[in-house]
Order: sequence, then C-alpha cells, then structure tokens
Amino acid sequence: MNTRHKLLTTLTALEQSLLQAEVRANALALDQLIDESFVEFGSSGRMFRKSEILCRPPNLPLLEFVPADFKLRELIPGLAQMSFHLRTVNPVSGEISNSLRNSIWRRSGHHWKLVFQQGLPMAA
Repeated sequence: MNTRHKLLTTLTALEQSLLQAEVRANALALDQLIDESFVEFGSSGRMFRKSEILCRPPNLPLLEFVPADFKLRELIPGLAQMSFHLRTVNPVSGEISNSLRNSIWRRSGHHWKLVFQQGLPMAA
C-alpha cells in the first residue's frame, strides 16, 4: 500500500469514527481525536470549539450518518485535508439533510488530530 493510500485509509477511518454514536458520546475518545485548537463551522451555521464538543450531550434522537466519497489532499507533510459527502438521517422525523464536509487533520507525534471542520449544506 503506498503512502498516500495509507493516509487516505487512516484519515477515512478517523472521520468515520467521529460519526459513531459511541465515540460522539465519549469525551475521552473525542479528546484524543480533536486538537486543542479545533474549530468547527457546522452546516447549521454555528461555530464550535473543542470544549463545546466535549461537553455537549449526544444528539437525541441519535442521528444516522452516511458518509461517502472521501477525498484526500495532503497540504504539507503532517497536514492533510479530507472532504466527503455526509447524509444525515433523523430516524424519528425522517428528515434527511446532505452536506459537504471539509476537515483539516494534523499529525501530532504518531497520531492524527482534527484541527478544523466545516459543513456546507447541499441540495439532495
């Protein structure tokens, strides 16, 4: 497996883990994945910092996330951008939303940490 493919596989797995209910509800797991300087601009238009992510309650009802079409762009060694489409389903209301997600990941020692994420609403 070449280096680029290995990095894409690693960061895709990290992105997918952040969408899992068990991880989203676990402040320790989130703390290990998210950098201290983290900022998110959500598809709702709201801005979040790491401290807000760690103390917010899990989404109720639990939303279903369906990611697709992961793309990697290595900006410089140790800094990478991931983009993907995300379909979010509310299993209670049946409401579906789609967004384009962009994330910046930075290598910290032997681990990657999320430093930035932006969600842009998309038409279905």
